[in-house]
Amino acid sequence: MFNQWMRGKVVLTFCLFSSVAFAQPSTLSELVQEALLHNDNLKAKNFELAAAEHALQAAKHSLKPSVSVSARYTAADGGRTIEFPIGDALNPAYQNLNRLNAGAGINQTYPLLDNVQFDLLREREQDTRISVQGPLYAPEIAAAIRAAQAGVLQKQAAREVFARTLVKEVQLAYYQLGQARAQRKTLQASARVLDENLRVNEALVRAGTSTRDRSLRAKTEVLAIEDRLQSARDQERNARRYLNYLVGRKLTARFGAVELPAVRIIDNDAKATQRAELRELSAAIDAADASAQAQRARLKPSIVYAIDGGIQGENYGFGRGKNFASASVVLNWRLFDFGAAKARAGSFSEQARANQANLLQLRSAFRLTALQAKAEYKTATARTETAQARLNAAEESYRISAKKRDAGALTQIEYLDAERARTEASLALDAARFDLARRYVEWEFATASFALPAAILQGP
Repeated sequence: MFNQWMRGKVVLTFCLFSSVAFAQPSTLSELVQEALLHNDNLKAKNFELAAAEHALQAAKHSLKPSVSVSARYTAADGGRTIEFPIGDALNPAYQNLNRLNAGAGINQTYPLLDNVQFDLLREREQDTRISVQGPLYAPEIAAAIRAAQAGVLQKQAAREVFARTLVKEVQLAYYQLGQARAQRKTLQASARVLDENLRVNEALVRAGTSTRDRSLRAKTEVLAIEDRLQSARDQERNARRYLNYLVGRKLTARFGAVELPAVRIIDNDAKATQRAELRELSAAIDAADASAQAQRARLKPSIVYAIDGGIQGENYGFGRGKNFASASVVLNWRLFDFGAAKARAGSFSEQARANQANLLQLRSAFRLTALQAKAEYKTATARTETAQARLNAAEESYRISAKKRDAGALTQIEYLDAERARTEASLALDAARFDLARRYVEWEFATASFALPAAILQGP
């Protein structure tokens, strides 16, 4: 039993270790989807959009009637009283009548009355009612609905802007990791060649067939490549951590092979004028206009109705003397506010004009950015072709130099120059290939060409 438990523990430990120590095979598409699913900032954008949706629903419901129930039961003791001097008012007259009746022999007397005093508050009282209230004419509510609708569109566009930026950053980080990894592999291959060259030269020095300066030169080259290799490892590690951060993984997680897709841009520059940033700014203009309209609407009259019905009295019950109903129409009209609403409306209107000017400038800037991104992509394509031709020539030159060195027909410096030229050409090709991929990402972002999930483009 103990052995089975130990084996299970070992297997579990190995699985946990494997999830960290070994690479997780993920394509670029999978990494992008993972980032869109787990990025906390994008989740915050979703919550902001949901809040704007609720604000819109609340604004729309303001046009509908509200129904409320209220019940009040009061027990009072003391308080203000009301005196009714009925005795002081009638007793003198009654006394005169009594004397007249007595003189006339009429056996009829009028009783004397006491003054009446009663409490203003009832000792027990209840008021139970249902109230219905709603607007008949409320221009301020209509403006608030329009502003809320613009707020929803603004939050939707802002979420799309962030999502596209996140996709771009993930792609750029992915290619940065690929370039750092390719450079590290190229430098490792160069280091192995230089290590072998150092070993051969040290053997020749020990055999007395070569001078010590050749081995020292080989040692210098080995140390130089090791320094560059360490820098490449650091760049690869930092790129991997940043990519993990973007997709929401542990910073120590590893990735599988980085693949370069076969991409080609198309004439899609017109979409640069349809980017979400422009829709976000357009929605901000609408929101400012609606806010200005709402301020001007505060100076217009509003009409609301109120209907109340229920029961009142000292005790609970239904019937005559207890049931009641009332209906009211209320007009509210702010005639003068010393120009406060007008000033606030002017502020919103000027903000809308400023956003309109920014919109025109931003539309031209995005168009220019798309054209520049296309030109840079074409330049990167030509640079990649040149780098490939350069590497082919450097590989052939190194092959010839290696044969001459083995035959003793080439100096140490010439051989090292050939090896260095091959290494630099390989590094240049790696940089050009990944730079071409990055240029495509920049063009894709400039033209909003990446196909985002429908959930990002639609509501929350």
